[in-house]
Amino acid sequence: MRKFFRPGRPHLAPLVAVLIVLALGAGTVSAAKPTAADGTSAGSTRIDLTTATKTFTVGALSNASDTVLCPVGRVVGGGFSQSAYDVHITDSRPQGTNAWRVWADNPGESDRLVTAYAVCMTTES
Repeated sequence: MRKFFRPGRPHLAPLVAVLIVLALGAGTVSAAKPTAADGTSAGSTRIDLTTATKTFTVGALSNASDTVLCPVGRVVGGGFSQSAYDVHITDSRPQGTNAWRVWADNPGESDRLVTAYAVCMTTES
C-alpha cells in the first residue's frame, strides 16, 4: 500500500485549499519563509491574491473553451471552473504564466454557461 503522507515532506493540499478560499474573497497572505536548521528564518513573503473570472457559452451538443487572464503584473497560481450539472469540464489548466484555460463539453440540448476562474498573485519579499 502506498503511503500518501510521508514524515518530513511538505503537503501541498492544505496550502492549495487556503489559496483558493482566500482568492475567492481576495486578499493578502503572509507566508513565513522556511526555517534553517539553526533555527533562523530568512524573513517572510507577502502574497497578494485576486480572482479573475470569465463566463462563456457552450452551445448545445458541442464543446468550447475559453481563457481568463490575470490582471497585468500578476501570475496565475491556480484556477478552477463552474458549470451546470450536465456540462463536462474536460480540461482546466494554466495557459502560459498569466492565464487559466477551461475546456467543456455540453451533451445537452440547450446552451449552457461555464465560468472560468484564475487565482492570480504577486509576491513581495
